[in-house]
Amino acid sequence: MASRGLFAALCAACLAVASAAPLRNSADCVNVDLLKVTGVNVFPTTRQISSSSVQFLQDRTTVSVAQNFEVSYYSTFKVVTNLYTFAKETYVLYQCGTAAPNPADYGLPAATKVLAVPLTAVSVQDTTVLNFMKILNVLDRVAYVTPYAVEPCMQALAGGSCNRTSDNAVADKIDGKFVGFSVKPSDPQAITFTATADPGPLNRAEYIKYVATFFNREAAANTAFNAIVSAYNANKQLAATYLSKNSAVSPLVAWIYYQPKYDSATYKAPEQVVLYFNAYRRQYVQDAGGRLHDLAALNAQYGNNNTITVSGSQLVFTDLPNTLPVLRTILASVDVVIDESFYDGKNPTQITLDDFRALYGLTDAAALTDLKFLANQRLLRLDGSANPGGTTAWFEEAVARPDIVLHDLVSAFLPNALLSIGDTVPAKLVRNMFASNPGRVVLSSAAQCPAAQATCGAPASPVCPAVYLDCQGRLTAATDSQPCAPSCSASPSNNAPNGAGGAASRAAAQPLLLVALLVAALAVLGWGL
Repeated sequence: MASRGLFAALCAACLAVASAAPLRNSADCVNVDLLKVTGVNVFPTTRQISSSSVQFLQDRTTVSVAQNFEVSYYSTFKVVTNLYTFAKETYVLYQCGTAAPNPADYGLPAATKVLAVPLTAVSVQDTTVLNFMKILNVLDRVAYVTPYAVEPCMQALAGGSCNRTSDNAVADKIDGKFVGFSVKPSDPQAITFTATADPGPLNRAEYIKYVATFFNREAAANTAFNAIVSAYNANKQLAATYLSKNSAVSPLVAWIYYQPKYDSATYKAPEQVVLYFNAYRRQYVQDAGGRLHDLAALNAQYGNNNTITVSGSQLVFTDLPNTLPVLRTILASVDVVIDESFYDGKNPTQITLDDFRALYGLTDAAALTDLKFLANQRLLRLDGSANPGGTTAWFEEAVARPDIVLHDLVSAFLPNALLSIGDTVPAKLVRNMFASNPGRVVLSSAAQCPAAQATCGAPASPVCPAVYLDCQGRLTAATDSQPCAPSCSASPSNNAPNGAGGAASRAAAQPLLLVALLVAALAVLGWGL
């Protein structure tokens, strides 16, 4: 019985080895032979995130970007710090195939999380991460995903036969999870993602570099971000030039949202309507050639410190039966309204102009002529792309692609500006409720995912290290034409994918280890093979 108990224990060990972590592609990792090279740096400057505020310090480079995160590079690991006040966390990301550093040795917080990169299989609970990962070409490293995803292959992963939703994520099957603003110090896999806390559209887009650090895709992030900034600034300049050349008046814009009454044991809020004036919305309007009301002036004229009040960067209306007439007065001179409201029980394809008018008390015939934005048919919504369940791509794509958002807004605010340069590209995320088909929402579905990409979390393609040993054993920097180590026949000790060192070899050797353990168990029992 004792020997059978030992056999059971060894089999349990086999299972533990098999499920301890997701199987890594060995080509992700550096080889032990590479680490013997004096002064080797597996994160050369060409593969670090770029920033205008780079500081070179002895053995590292400190890079601060956007406003709420920074990265420090060492020779075999990097330290990523989320600086957002309500979600501060520090991550040590070490190149797989190298030794995990001790955060205490570098004066880092005790709660610092240590992760081997590139991450192999992640759970994504926050849709805003997905488009960043798509741009970086690492969506194949998503093993579990939010069911609110709009990207077709992510819908396929979450639904149907895969059923890989983030709520069902198995810790042993992933090595990281993006959890949005949730701070989970006790969860070593949890990674906060707070892009939407940064105030400006381009600030938020720069979080592609934050995501990139977890996948060693910084070079791709730099290239993509520069392209996004260039496209954004081109549309911004186009709007400014058009207004100047045509002596045109910037359209007056209002961002509006209806919030139904909320009443729970922990939180209560009355029914209300909000006009938004926060930084990123204001920036979008200005850069697209528009303008907003002056919040302080509105408050001075209409505020009463009771049912019409300023809350941060919002003008809030409660007691709607009595305050909606004031809202109507404010909206009378507005050229463009952007409605962000949800309509209970309706997905974007079902929302109509009549729904909007009913929600804001504008059902009378006079509203269609007295209110400029209705008379001139410029009522916008942010649901131009969605999934069949009604979740819009605005939450998934707008943060990563402010250039697309600005293009959409310029086409709505100053359509002739785009036509003047022959740009007839249709809006993608923003739609006009007065279009020929108000239900003109482009739906994405799992059926649109190419069969080869509907993998239910199959092993990902490699993200090879930035440096490797060539077939003559020389230290070589990866290039676009040779991103991975060449396949060499001379020696099994050459670098990945044929190498045999570090975490790469450990991952590849797991099946052999299982066999060895099983053989040992059978030998103890005298069963033999």
